[in-house]
Amino acid sequence: GNIIYLRGVNKPGFEDHHAGIWIAYDEYGNRRGGQWHWNEYAVKANLDEMKRRGCNVVRLITAIDWWFLDGTFWAYDGSLIEYKQHLRDILTWANERGIYVIFTPYQVVNWRDSQATRDALPYPPYSNPGAETFIPDEQAFIDYIVTVASEFGKYPNFILELWNEPHGDARARASWLSVAQQCIDAVRAVSYTHL
Repeated sequence: GNIIYLRGVNKPGFEDHHAGIWIAYDEYGNRRGGQWHWNEYAVKANLDEMKRRGCNVVRLITAIDWWFLDGTFWAYDGSLIEYKQHLRDILTWANERGIYVIFTPYQVVNWRDSQATRDALPYPPYSNPGAETFIPDEQAFIDYIVTVASEFGKYPNFILELWNEPHGDARARASWLSVAQQCIDAVRAVSYTHL
């Protein structure tokens, strides 16, 4: 019943790498963490700094394909993709600091695997090659959203954003309004009650 004003930052990185991009420095000025590997110290240091600056929300910008590659694929840097566990850790550590996490699908195929531009919508027609491997149609996107809501809806600080900046012509806009409503109906049907 309380009004909560969300003030925070966008945190890009998951559109490039399954671990995100977290860089921090220890008390001696030594770099801890980096662009292409997971580092607990760096993630927590970033969350601490966000909290120190008055943020109570972080918006994670991500690529959908990591969801499907999780735990089954070795990344180009030699690390096993543990994307969902990284998100669980972030949600836990953010919650410990009173920070909400907005989960934001930004593109279907991560930047490292695609030279194309961002797609207007998270389902065909695509401009990114390979996107149809992960989300071949509108129903697949709806199913993906339900899976994400089911997986992370148990975290009290989780907020689900369906897609970053949907755009396109009148036909695309009409399609998006229909699919977005289907997503909302579907997540409510599995008892997801968050924003």
